[in-house]
Amino acid sequence: LADSIDLSTLPERAGDRPVIGIADEDLLAVGIAPEGLLVVTGPFRSGKTTAIKTIIQSVARSTENVDTVLISPKTFSELHEFGNWTSTALGAVDVEPFARELVVSLSDGKGSWPKKGALGFIVVESAGDFEGSTAEGAVAALIKAARKANVLIVVETDLATGPAAWQIYSELKTARAGIVLQPEETDGVSLFRVSFPRGTRSEFPEGRGYLVEAGRAIKVQIALPDQRPAQASRQ
Repeated sequence: LADSIDLSTLPERAGDRPVIGIADEDLLAVGIAPEGLLVVTGPFRSGKTTAIKTIIQSVARSTENVDTVLISPKTFSELHEFGNWTSTALGAVDVEPFARELVVSLSDGKGSWPKKGALGFIVVESAGDFEGSTAEGAVAALIKAARKANVLIVVETDLATGPAAWQIYSELKTARAGIVLQPEETDGVSLFRVSFPRGTRSEFPEGRGYLVEAGRAIKVQIALPDQRPAQASRQ
């Protein structure tokens, strides 16, 4: 695997999946399912934010019609400046009512989101930072509702501090898919109940880790996005 791969050099899709990088086992492009819960985790400076940007850009370039939402505990978010969002909620005070409205839309199937014919795509940034806030329960409810509605929800968390936001973390433990960057051997078991092979940190430069899906883990290098906001989805 190369340590640096540009997303622009890869195909848009692998089958019906938006491509996010290259798999170690066959050096072919690998993608993510365009629905359900995907957890992105790893230690500080492992490339989590870059990986989220890659996913945002990959979905935008490979999907005809996307209804995109960003939820963040931060009042200033690097992802907010990067993505071409339909709507955003920044800071716990704004997130709580916004998340509850989305839960209603997803639960009754008659709400305004996602709009008809569009792929619903939610990004939750720094989920562990909602710990103790009034928004924690609302975000946990949104993760559950999105998973049941089969929209794509990507949640960033930290395995060291994320469990403190226990309402959210308990929902993340239902995930069958995720990206674990620069992993420790035990990281797969703690969240996905999947054992990772023995390895050393030197084998995992920034952006490298395991893509976990349905009980299987493959080593991947996440591609680097263009350093410009993802293009708006084609209507």
